[in-house]
Amino acid sequence: MIYSQCSKPVQRLLKRMREVGWGEITDLQICKGVPALESPKQITRDIALDRPYTPVPYSADEKLKPSVLNLLRQFEEVHNGTIPFIRIQDGLPIRLKVKETL
Repeated sequence: MIYSQCSKPVQRLLKRMREVGWGEITDLQICKGVPALESPKQITRDIALDRPYTPVPYSADEKLKPSVLNLLRQFEEVHNGTIPFIRIQDGLPIRLKVKETL
């Protein structure tokens, strides 16, 4: 899958994660498998003071990394709900937490 094939909300989220570089997104609402970005979301950035981070913008034909594809699969699994925590490293999602019912 390539970047331009993603929905606009997913593109916006991926772009923002790449801009942040390192950090966390909390309490991301998912509606019908797509991030709901109408209201402001909390992003906590980790800033390394010993080296700058320069994000590279996505190109329309950029192939999505496996961690991004796995994140999109998790959105589909959650379908309607909240992802409490997404960890971002070097602009990519590397870890997330989901809540499930017993």
